[in-house]
Amino acid sequence: MTVLRRSIVSIVLFLAAISVAIAEDGEPNPIFGGPGGGPFTLVCPSEVVQGVTIRSGTWIDAIGVICPSGKKALTGGNGGSAHDFSCPPSQYVSSIKYGFTRDGSKPKFLDYVEVHCTGGASHCFDSGDKCWDRHPNPGPYDGTGLTNVSTCTSSQRINGLTGRSGAYVDALAVQCYPPRPKPASTGTGTSGAGGTSQPKCCWRPQADATGAIFSTYHCDNACP
Repeated sequence: MTVLRRSIVSIVLFLAAISVAIAEDGEPNPIFGGPGGGPFTLVCPSEVVQGVTIRSGTWIDAIGVICPSGKKALTGGNGGSAHDFSCPPSQYVSSIKYGFTRDGSKPKFLDYVEVHCTGGASHCFDSGDKCWDRHPNPGPYDGTGLTNVSTCTSSQRINGLTGRSGAYVDALAVQCYPPRPKPASTGTGTSGAGGTSQPKCCWRPQADATGAIFSTYHCDNACP
């Protein structure tokens, strides 16, 4: 029993350390969804999200990110069957639209996810009712207020997903990778207030081991 307790404590501390590292590597959007589940954050550190992976059955049991390296991270329950969608080469996830099952007129569990890529490609992960705007079974309610679109500003990239999950996915949003603060520098660059030199920042294309192209953010004087 003591060994089990120590193992659980070790796992909790490990996950806490991961959460801190993740929180420093992005800016989460407001979370939308039901009240249940515990918090999660899944990221491709300093990268973009190449695709989305899910497990689904009656509704979406689990959701995760696919990084340009091919690495996956998943949260939620173990039910349903696995499905993946990755954006075409040189594209990455630019936004997600998602809808929920309802508890009365309130969102409860994730029912579908519609993934959109930078080049226009898209994919609907649904649990039988396609990707809807108005709930297909509204009951005595109007069926609205159960969907959301989550994206980043033009100067940011989606580098992860955040929300709440348990046996299912309860709430969801994207996490954005913002421009890093411009550090003070004595090198050549754009001069800031008081004559402090500021390096230029830019998104720079980069290829992974498979040859797929993605972008990472850099602040240095090699930017155009």
